[in-house]
Amino acid sequence: MGIKTVSLTWDDLVTLYRPQRLEQCSAHSKRLTNTNTIIIIIIVIIIIICPPPRKSKTCQFGYLIVYFLPISDEVIRKRLLIDGDGAGDDRRINLLVKSFIKWCNAGSQEEGYSQYQRMLSTLSQCEFSMGKTLLVYDMNLREMENYEKIYKDIENNIAGAHEKIAECKKQILQAKRIRKNRQEYDALAKVIQYHPDRHETLKELDALGKELQHLSHIKESVEDKMMKNSLKLKNLKKAALKLKLSNKQYESFLILLTCFHLNRAGSGDS
Repeated sequence: MGIKTVSLTWDDLVTLYRPQRLEQCSAHSKRLTNTNTIIIIIIVIIIIICPPPRKSKTCQFGYLIVYFLPISDEVIRKRLLIDGDGAGDDRRINLLVKSFIKWCNAGSQEEGYSQYQRMLSTLSQCEFSMGKTLLVYDMNLREMENYEKIYKDIENNIAGAHEKIAECKKQILQAKRIRKNRQEYDALAKVIQYHPDRHETLKELDALGKELQHLSHIKESVEDKMMKNSLKLKNLKKAALKLKLSNKQYESFLILLTCFHLNRAGSGDS
C-alpha cells in the first residue's frame, strides 16, 4: 500500500495562515507567525523524508524538533487569538503538531502508520481550506469588481442626475421668463380692453376721412364762391364810384346851368 506525499509551498502555508488577517496584526504577531510557519515547514519536510515510524536518526532529529514545540504551541495560542472567527486553520495546525508528536512517539508500526495517515488527512484538510480560501479570495475580488462597477454606475447616475438638474434649472428659468411675459401680456390686454377695437377704429377713420374730403370739397366750392363774390363786389364798388363821380359831375353841371339861366334872366330884365 503506497504512501501519499503532500507537497506544500511557502505561499500555500502562508495562505493557510490567512494573510488577510495577518496584515491587520502588529509587527510582533507577524514575527511570531513567521516563526510558526518555519517550524511547520520543517515538520512537513520531516514527514516527507521519514517513512512510517522506525528507529532512525531522522526520527531522533524529530525528537529534537519536538523539544522546541512548546514555543510553537505558544505561538499557536497567540495565533488562535488573532484568528478570531476564522476557518479553524490554527486548530488544524495544532492537530498536525500533536499528530506529529504521537507519530514520533509511536510504539508500533501500525500506530505510526495511522498517525502518518492522520497527518496526511490533516494536510489534505489544510489544502482544502487553502483552496476554499482562494475561492473566497477570488469571490471577494469579483465582488470588488462588481462593487467598482456599481460604484461607477452610481457615479454615472449621479453625473446624469446633475445634468438633469442643470437642464431642469434651465427649464425653470425659461418657465419664469414665460410667466413674466404672460403677466406683461395680461396687463397689456387689460389696457387694450379700455380702447375700441382696431377694425371699428379703422372704420371710424375711413368715415372721418370721407367726411374730411367732403368738407374739403365744400370748402373749395365756398372759397370759389367767395372769390367770385369778392370780384363782383369789387366791380360793384368801381361802378358805384363811377356813378358817384358821374353824379357829382351832373350836379356841378346843373349848378352851372342854373347859374347861367339866372345870369341870363337878370340881363334880360335890365
